[in-house]
Amino acid sequence: MIEVHQNIPVFGLLSPVPYDGSTTKLDYKYEVIYKKGIKYDKEFKNKTYEIEFINAAAWLMSSELIRRIGGFHPKFKMYGEDNNYINRIHFNNYFKVGITMDTKYYHDRPQWKSNFVSISESRYIFNSKINSKTCVYHPNKKIFWRQLKHIIVMILKKKEKPYVNMKILIYSLILYLDSFGYRKIYFKP
Repeated sequence: MIEVHQNIPVFGLLSPVPYDGSTTKLDYKYEVIYKKGIKYDKEFKNKTYEIEFINAAAWLMSSELIRRIGGFHPKFKMYGEDNNYINRIHFNNYFKVGITMDTKYYHDRPQWKSNFVSISESRYIFNSKINSKTCVYHPNKKIFWRQLKHIIVMILKKKEKPYVNMKILIYSLILYLDSFGYRKIYFKP
């Protein structure tokens, strides 16, 4: 991956191909990303492709990327930090995010069935809070307002339990007020 970055420095962030713990197939979360997210380009044929998002489990980040974009946002201890960082890369438009097809790593974790629908209330709250946090700290403020509208619609339609979405709404508004102090630091044009 270092060699790829040296040959194509426009990729400030690179990732190898993630396989699951069995080492025989792609990690379940990334199959969709690879099928939809890769923009095939003749210049990078069969080697390195630009991709919109890749999990931070195995990133190679250039020092120039870190100088220009900064480090990870302190509000993201775990979960959502990769989404936030990649949003900032796309917002600043200095570098591309890439995946190198001739390298791989193994991400050993439970492989949930794709038709798994029911999640616990606490997991729903956790996922919704991570999503809200990612939206609040997104460089494009419209993303947050779209998320807020979605939460309000969920409350009005009485999806899930109303108090659950009310918790998420309050959490999102508190984060939004808190975000003003960070906006100038982390979203440099």
